[in-house]
Amino acid sequence: MKKLFSVTILSLLLFFMLFCAAFWRFPDQMLNGLVRPPLESIAAGLLDAEIYIDRLHWTGSGLEINALQLTSPQMNGRVPQITLNFTWASLWDRQFNEVLISSPQLALTPSAGRKSAPGQPLQLPTQLPLQIERLQLSDGQLTINSP
Repeated sequence: MKKLFSVTILSLLLFFMLFCAAFWRFPDQMLNGLVRPPLESIAAGLLDAEIYIDRLHWTGSGLEINALQLTSPQMNGRVPQITLNFTWASLWDRQFNEVLISSPQLALTPSAGRKSAPGQPLQLPTQLPLQIERLQLSDGQLTINSP
């Protein structure tokens, strides 16, 4: 029984070391193969939209998202680049140190059957799942179409 337990622990440790070595050697391939699909699914669930991310890139201070596209009946948009700067400690605290969004193009079409009366402001989420210390938007366009 002890031998089986030792072999199992050693096998798991070896697998973990190989995984870490692969992530260290091929970070972008690992991100795009293992992290991007679940990230797209989570974002699609949160935004109730189809999400496509062309590429993830690991930077020294965080993660870079390239060519994000989102589509739903209420919104359509694309963002050429999003940079998420964080440390592992800040991520553990559910916080990004900095979010840089470059050239977002977003078109919103509030649905005709929404709960608020015409002339009332569009209802946006009151709280994000993560805190953001610094948010910077540059060179973007927001279009709000009437239903």
